Amino acid sequence: MLGLEFLIFGLLKAALAGAACGAVISLVCLHWEQILDWFRGRAALKQSDVNNVGFSLQERMASGE
Repeated sequence: MLGLEFLIFGLLKAALAGAACGAVISLVCLHWEQILDWFRGRAALKQSDVNNVGFSLQERMASGE
C-alpha cells in the first residue's frame, strides 16, 4: 500500500503543478500586450530621463532603502 500512496501523491502533485502553470500561462497570454507596454514604458522613461533615474537610485542607496 505504501507504493500506491507515493504514486497517488505524486500524481496529485503533478496535477496541481500543471494547473498552476496553466493558470500562469493563460494570464500571461491574456495580458501579453499590457506586459509589453509596461516594459516599453519603463525603457522609454529610462532613455528620456537618464539623470533622474540615476539620481533616484543614488538617493535610495544613500537613505538605506
